[in-house]
Amino acid sequence: REARRRPFVWSGLLTALEHLRFFRGDSVPAARRLVSGLSVTPRARLAEEALSGLRAGRRTLKVKVGMCGLAADIRGLREILAAVPRGVKIRIDANQAYGLREAVGLWEAVGGAQVEFLEQPFAKGRWDLTRRLARSGARILLDESIWSERDLERAAEAGVGQVKLKLFKLASPRRSVRMIERARRLGLGVIWGNGFSGEIGNWHELL
Repeated sequence: REARRRPFVWSGLLTALEHLRFFRGDSVPAARRLVSGLSVTPRARLAEEALSGLRAGRRTLKVKVGMCGLAADIRGLREILAAVPRGVKIRIDANQAYGLREAVGLWEAVGGAQVEFLEQPFAKGRWDLTRRLARSGARILLDESIWSERDLERAAEAGVGQVKLKLFKLASPRRSVRMIERARRLGLGVIWGNGFSGEIGNWHELL
């Protein structure tokens, strides 16, 4: 129970203990889909940054929005979409910055086939707005809203397509596996991994 209340604190200890008991071998499969990150900010050179990510071998770009207003976000995303080949996928992360009007407006402006999803458009717990956005046809991924199996159920009920799960949020590898399995049973796609962990944390997430 304490680990669920403070997963950030407990994840390192529980991961180390469970690794000793349950992990067998250290090999990590080589094939992984890596993502380049960009942010829509006043000084960002978005097209240049997007192409730099492609030259580094990335085929998916994650673009953070919500810092400069809806109009700037749309301009920035259109700049990226115009610069990259059609086979490149775009993930948009609003980091809880939007209201329903902004989220719907953004999706209507740029939510074509290249855009995989809009991540966490609203503050966590706003299942009412999430449900309304899903009904508009937007593809949604939730991150900050997902902490428990009940949250997974709420996401599925709201029409969400995917969720992001992270080891440090779920406290231990075994609980992470249970959450992934539950998400899949509910028909939710799973994006796994933190991306801001250190080498040891990222290695364990790959395992």
